[in-house]
Amino acid sequence: MADREPSMIGSQDAPRSFAEPLVRLVPSLITLLRLLLLPVVVEFAHRGRSPWAVAVILAVMSVTDFLDGFVARRIGAVTTFGKVFDPVSDRIIVIALGIFFTLDHVLPLVIAIPLLIREVVISALVSYLALRYRHRVDVVFIGKAGTFSVLVALPLLVFHLGHGIFDRDLYDAGLVFAAAGTVVLYAAGVRYVRIFVADVRGSRRVPPETEEREDSTQ
Repeated sequence: MADREPSMIGSQDAPRSFAEPLVRLVPSLITLLRLLLLPVVVEFAHRGRSPWAVAVILAVMSVTDFLDGFVARRIGAVTTFGKVFDPVSDRIIVIALGIFFTLDHVLPLVIAIPLLIREVVISALVSYLALRYRHRVDVVFIGKAGTFSVLVALPLLVFHLGHGIFDRDLYDAGLVFAAAGTVVLYAAGVRYVRIFVADVRGSRRVPPETEEREDSTQ
């Protein structure tokens, strides 16, 4: 019996070691789901499907924006890839749906233009830091909160052409969330610009090859 114990212990550890990398992929898979739902919701909205169907898909996308980070922290699966993949996915979704909803006369220009300008500018700054100095800027809570507010607004905005008793109220609530999210994103953008300037100044003193940064941005 004593001779069999090592093999029994090994058989118990093997599934754990095999399953652990798969478990660590769960947060990124949740983020991927949010990104894959983007063409689905655009197709549904473009074909004039029920506002409720479009709203449900958008609501699922909004929930996953919170869920991926929550799961990553809960199971100890916070990775450098996840830190980059999550905000990049958010930015793609906000820009794509911002343009689509603007062209579809759902999102007013007074909100859409500042929102899209902010996303494009921050994307450019982040890309410049990554390509030129190999730097990443850590995500700040206020930036994530702004993005989440915009994602919450999207399911409500689809009721702009609805004729239900509460459709107009839902649309107005969506405008409030979108406007508030845009303001919050600009507040976060000020912080990112400051970090960007500090990183560029610091990189001019230290060669990029000697620096290692494990951060990400929103």
